[in-house]
Amino acid sequence: MWLQLAHVLKEQGALPDAAMAYREATRLAPSGEDGWIHLAHLERRLGDREAAILALEQGLADKGTRAADALVEMGARERLPLVHQTRIETHQGHYALSRYAAWRAAQPLPGTIPSVRPEVQAAPLVVIDARGAAAGLVAVTRGTLGGFACRVLTDAPDPPADVQCVRSGEEISDPAPHFLLIEAGVRIVPGAIAQLCAAIAQTGAGAAYGDHDHWDADRRNDDHSALAGGAIVLRDPCFQPMFDPIWFARAEVRPPCLLVTAAGASTAPDWGMLFATRLSLPVPYAHVPMVLASRPGEAVLGAAATPQTGAGADGPIQVIIQTRDAADLLEACVTSLRRTAARPDLLDIVIMDNRSVLPRTAELLADWEGQGIARVIAHDAPFNWARANNLAAHHPAAGRGGAPYLLFLNNDVEMESEGWDMALRDGLEGGLAGQDVGAMGALLLYPDRLIQHGGVTFGMGAEGDVVHEGVGHATDPGGPSARWRHPRLASAVTGAWLATSRALFEAVGGFEERLPIAYNDIDFCLRVRAAGRLVVQASHIVAVHRESATRGSVMSSAEHARDQADWAWLRARWGAALDLDPAYNPHWLRGGQPFDGLHTPSSDAVSRWIAASAQPRPWSVTPPA
Repeated sequence: MWLQLAHVLKEQGALPDAAMAYREATRLAPSGEDGWIHLAHLERRLGDREAAILALEQGLADKGTRAADALVEMGARERLPLVHQTRIETHQGHYALSRYAAWRAAQPLPGTIPSVRPEVQAAPLVVIDARGAAAGLVAVTRGTLGGFACRVLTDAPDPPADVQCVRSGEEISDPAPHFLLIEAGVRIVPGAIAQLCAAIAQTGAGAAYGDHDHWDADRRNDDHSALAGGAIVLRDPCFQPMFDPIWFARAEVRPPCLLVTAAGASTAPDWGMLFATRLSLPVPYAHVPMVLASRPGEAVLGAAATPQTGAGADGPIQVIIQTRDAADLLEACVTSLRRTAARPDLLDIVIMDNRSVLPRTAELLADWEGQGIARVIAHDAPFNWARANNLAAHHPAAGRGGAPYLLFLNNDVEMESEGWDMALRDGLEGGLAGQDVGAMGALLLYPDRLIQHGGVTFGMGAEGDVVHEGVGHATDPGGPSARWRHPRLASAVTGAWLATSRALFEAVGGFEERLPIAYNDIDFCLRVRAAGRLVVQASHIVAVHRESATRGSVMSSAEHARDQADWAWLRARWGAALDLDPAYNPHWLRGGQPFDGLHTPSSDAVSRWIAASAQPRPWSVTPPA
């Protein structure tokens, strides 16, 4: 009875009452899987992901497989009991990240996988970077190289006598067709070098890298001399993106071995400079999505840190905020902006007032205008986020008009990062690894400190949806390889906090006004990438996104229909650009939530990824016709 009543209430739109009825149904029939699943779906619609997960966990009491599948779809694969995880591993080949050791044990070695063009592979010269490394770690790497010729890069006064050594300032004079640059202590997987050679032969790239994990073993000697053999434990995989110099600026995630052609190596004057610049050579980089190496476990993922900045760009930032009343949220937003900015005097805050009616809002806006804190533009029109932002950016009464930087900001966002304005300017002026950045997004947190936005992933689910990364996860550890705590390239970022330059905003035509509510930020980021610029998820800039009107909202049927129509329009415009995400390694599953499970990609998927990664600008997209 309670279950039927809950269904009726849900159909009538009385969602809180329906949730109460579902809870009563599960209390009376706790072994019934249906009640828990319906309750979980409703809790999710009401915006409480954790309550939804808890409901499904209770529904697993009788080992119901449908509740387990619903947990996976909700991005909670790690919460499954082991019996369900092993069932899914056996029947689907899908693994939780915490089950990486089991997944790794089930993988074929790269040497057993046919290379693309093995007949053109030539043996490279292996160069081990032993500077500052214990002798035992050099022995570990040498023990995995087989019969490949080897040099050791060292600055030690008494180098080992049993291997040929090179020095940092020594010229690169060896005639090898390729050089494998590798860190001391890294274990190469059998067949890995052949796969890297094949990737270069297939694509014509100047360098190639693969994925890696980390190895641990019992250590009885400080110099690691007992580690060349014996049992090891493999953990913490780093499934890499296509070439991302901002991501690779982190020493703990950059590829521990890299194959470079002789032509690519010739751009460096000596061995030391080759190792120092190996991830900034003027060549295309091919990425082989296979675990080809294991780095020593000491390379622990570091805590989030503010990246090294550039010269310190200056200039006003025009901050555009749309509001309809919500005076308390708006006041908290603007106050936080000014409090945390290094140069609040260079903030040109523009409030687009979309038909506010409450006296409190009018008083606040009038006070701000009187003090010169913000400019207010009355916008008496139906809500269209894209059009209002375009009008604000080009309003003829712009006080400082022509501010070189633009920040589009939701009124329910509160800035946390001190000096965010300096980080914004610096990022847009090449301060992030010297890259040509066109748009930036921030790490947005819910008030409970869980992640609301850590970037946008393309190509999820059967429809190839665009999905926020990291939703509901903690910032520590911050996702695989701590990806949600560090800046990196992204396919797109949310418009709730979106920064760009005025020049680029005007060059690409602003926001698409045919998309009044959803997907206009995705379309803008795609046009930025089509213009040859990069989009950065700048997670060193942190803000709280209260999302009070969004997180707990439920779409009406009319709103759902409009959303579907807008998505269809975006699909028609961009097509395949929405399917390939250069940040989303093919090891990651595309069902459920981003980065919630891994599998073994097909050989076709691997080949397609390698070919796409080796393009001169793998993050660019083709402009729409």
